[in-house]
Order: sequence, then C-alpha cells, then structure tokens
Amino acid sequence: MSDLDDVPPLREALQNYSEKAFDWHKRQATLRYDYRADRNVFDDYYIWASSMRETILNGSNEEQRRERFALQAACVVFIRLLLIRFCEDKGILPYRFLSGDGLRRWQKDIERYFIFAQGNPYDPLLDMAYANVQQIYAHLFTGRELFNWYRLDREHFVMAVHRFSRFNFASIESMTSIVTKALMGRKGY
Repeated sequence: MSDLDDVPPLREALQNYSEKAFDWHKRQATLRYDYRADRNVFDDYYIWASSMRETILNGSNEEQRRERFALQAACVVFIRLLLIRFCEDKGILPYRFLSGDGLRRWQKDIERYFIFAQGNPYDPLLDMAYANVQQIYAHLFTGRELFNWYRLDREHFVMAVHRFSRFNFASIESMTSIVTKALMGRKGY
C-alpha cells in the first residue's frame, strides 16, 4: 500500500490527528505570545529566588519570598525615579523629564493622544529618562533586569512624580547616600 486513499479509515484518523495536533500547537503559540510578560516575570522570580536562597530569605516560605520580590521591584522603580530627579536637579541631564518643564511639555504634547494610549501614557517619557540616566548610573538600569516587569500605572506615576517634585536635590552631595538610606529603611532589601 503506497496510498492512504486505499485505506480511508486510516487516512481519516491521520487527518483528524494532524488537525488536532496543529490546533494544539497553534493554541500553545497563542498562549506563549499572550502571556509572554507573565512568563518573563515567572522566570525572573525563580532566578531571583534561586539567588536569594543563601541570604536572609533562607527559611522564608513561598508567599514571603513573593512579597519580598514584589517589594524589591517597587523599590527599584522608586529609586530610579529618585535618581532621575537627582540628576535633573543637579543639572546632569541635558533636559528635565519628570520635573518642571519636562513633564508639563510631555503632558501638553501628548494630551490629545491620551485617549488612544494603552497602559501608562507616561511610559515612553520614563523610558527616555531611563535611557539618559543609564549612561551615568548603568548598574541600576542594565544587565539582567529582574525587576523591570513592575511598571507604575498612570495614577501612581503622577503621584510619585508629584511627591518627588516637592524636593530640590541640587544641594545633596551624593546620590549613593540617598539610595543607601532608602534601602536601609526597606526591610530585607
């Protein structure tokens, strides 16, 4: 037998099997695409948890480790915002991004596009600020960025920027002392 048409039941069974296999692979590809960000966070968490096994997290349960991972991700975001503001006030950056005219200009320029924005319309501004500060403080912005999954939504971004706008960081000597004090105040960082 060289032709499956000679054995219709076998041909139909193989046809059904190949259709189901193709549908299954198509569904898997769709799920991998739709949940790629979630899978990346999951992978990042397990990389982080593995590296933390021999630290103060030794003996903590899974829920405590997850909470600590989320807390550290939030701390990284706020330390980066603080660092951007420090660089703005010290005149290190060529333009202001998160304070003064920088934020006002961004709001004015993109206001008409807010209705089309998915997620936080300030994300592109924040990415530009990150790219500029990364040239100065690369260790907070480069490498295997385990904590980049956490992004502030629009409301929390505006609240954070507003709170940081109350301060003038120009008179501070070193950003290291600010970051160290901020980290010391966070348990387990």
